[in-house]
Amino acid sequence: MSDVPCGLPNLEAVRNALKSLVHAICKGKLPAIPRHPWSPEGFDRNDPVESAQRWAQELAGIFGLGDEVTAAVIFGQKQQGVAGHVQLGPGPAYSVVVDANLRYNPAAVAAVLGHEMAHILLHRKKLQFLETRQNEILTDCAAIFYGCGVVMAKTYIEVETIYETTTRRYVSKQKLGYITSKEVGYVQAKAGYMVLAGKNGLSGVAPLKAYCANLATGMSEEARKAFKSGQSRSLDEFAARPLPDQSGAHVEFHCPMCVNPNRMRVPAGGKKKVWCPFCGVALVCVAA
Repeated sequence: MSDVPCGLPNLEAVRNALKSLVHAICKGKLPAIPRHPWSPEGFDRNDPVESAQRWAQELAGIFGLGDEVTAAVIFGQKQQGVAGHVQLGPGPAYSVVVDANLRYNPAAVAAVLGHEMAHILLHRKKLQFLETRQNEILTDCAAIFYGCGVVMAKTYIEVETIYETTTRRYVSKQKLGYITSKEVGYVQAKAGYMVLAGKNGLSGVAPLKAYCANLATGMSEEARKAFKSGQSRSLDEFAARPLPDQSGAHVEFHCPMCVNPNRMRVPAGGKKKVWCPFCGVALVCVAA
């Protein structure tokens, strides 16, 4: 775990990741995402290896890998400052190494496994960016889409140190992953849209609000606030109404999924089903 910034410092990279990820899902290059977040259960602190191994196989099914791959989980030494890593190759067997210091922390183990299994899926489907950090953000976004967003947000903790010689108090905010808790909530709401809309789109934001309402459970207060703030930002993007162009004959709007800088343009009047030309998501435009 390391200190991380708050807010949305990676928003542009997250949106780029969403565009590629959603496009791959819409085109069938990636499997359908689960309808509900993953809820890992039954972690045995007396046998963390067995528990982690069982979770890894659960995730293989959730990520649509099924019996296609096997993942052996090892608790070992942290490498290059990261909490976990996987040696990517042709497979079908992969070794996932989790920092041994995390072996008694179920939330951290679950979050690391989600990220590393996402690496395996994206590697096997040949979906990646050239730049390392952008690729890691893509992997975090994929982990969220395939059900690991809540467990990722749960790794956000505050470490409080009270100095003995003064009354000064220092709070260190730490979490796993490459994006902030607010960004996790932001992406989680986008995943919720994909779950609810399917191939038909949604004509209103109310169902998505209801879907998001009860996700921030079991988190620290700080993580919950950041997660829900990110969800709200995402919901605002889905709720934004199209604006008329200069002629009044058309309306224009940004895709609320990938928020591409280029606006979409449709004839004014009534509801229209459209597909984003950038990420491929189905949308229902109220083109009044």
